[in-house]
Amino acid sequence: MNGHEHSIFLVDDDEDDCLLIRDAFLEIHTGTKLVLFATGQDLIDHLTTLSEDELPSLILLDLNMPMMNGYEVLQTLRANELLQCIPVLILSGGSYKNAIKECYRLGANAFMSKPSSFAELIGILAETHAYWLKTVRIPSTVGTAPDLR
Repeated sequence: MNGHEHSIFLVDDDEDDCLLIRDAFLEIHTGTKLVLFATGQDLIDHLTTLSEDELPSLILLDLNMPMMNGYEVLQTLRANELLQCIPVLILSGGSYKNAIKECYRLGANAFMSKPSSFAELIGILAETHAYWLKTVRIPSTVGTAPDLR
């Protein structure tokens, strides 16, 4: 990746979903740091403070959030040269054809529906972790703290 231990940033305004995802990652013992954000704006604000080595390996993004929705977050990330190579996976409660198409059009790397059981969630996150953080390689980002404003 870019020379740091793996971290995943989860952006979801649903506290229960965040806790379930956190518990699922603990269950699969990835050793990956999971950082939670309740809003897209919180994520953007935090990213502007990070050095290259502190950028996440992966972003899991919900679509339906107040203030700045997932589409807007995705557009902001993809418009920034320093952040556009970070894989962004949509993890949404719905799987509507138009939403899926729009996410890919805006540059999402994957679209996943939130599963209905904890066991399914563990399976999806284990596969996600193995693929995105162990199997594939992404270009390193260059520079210092990104300017998203």
